[in-house]
Amino acid sequence: MRTAVLFMVLAISVVVAACGNKGGSPASTVPASGPGSGRVPLGDGRISFVPPTNLKQLTKEQIAASKFSKGKPPDYVFANDSQSATVGIVLNFIPLKPDELEDYVYANHRLLSMAIEEVQFLSEEVVTINGRQWVHFEVLSEVPDIALHNHQYTTSFNGGALVVGFNSTPQEYPQFKDAFLKSAQSIEVKE
Repeated sequence: MRTAVLFMVLAISVVVAACGNKGGSPASTVPASGPGSGRVPLGDGRISFVPPTNLKQLTKEQIAASKFSKGKPPDYVFANDSQSATVGIVLNFIPLKPDELEDYVYANHRLLSMAIEEVQFLSEEVVTINGRQWVHFEVLSEVPDIALHNHQYTTSFNGGALVVGFNSTPQEYPQFKDAFLKSAQSIEVKE
């Protein structure tokens, strides 16, 4: 449970930082894994996905110079120009085994409820994406300085938690919703 609390602190800071930065450096484009595919490899290449076309990958320097740098920043961030819509990816922050996903649903709900005063849960479930089980949370929340609409997907990878969070302001969510959901369905993880 202690690692779950640490993870939620990270997840909340990722969500807040992901949509809280109104300025900063413009994003840079990172090449995809194949000509015209749009697929981006992450880490050692065993994780990949197709980010929404209107989001560009931030460099490590851009992440470090932004609000994303507070606490433990995400390993990868994709953002629109104003950084009001983002995809944040965190690799291996806490231990998480595949058989702990159901327990994670309960623990994550409880911790989000304690950490965010008026969080609204729209979905909390275990889903299958490309043959792999993921915990999916869709939440609306008011956090300091910003309201957020967040889809968070978490799975076990290499004995730890792999988290992919899709975030935008509620006002912008309708324009990003389809791209977020399509991008989430593109996530591939190879053992």
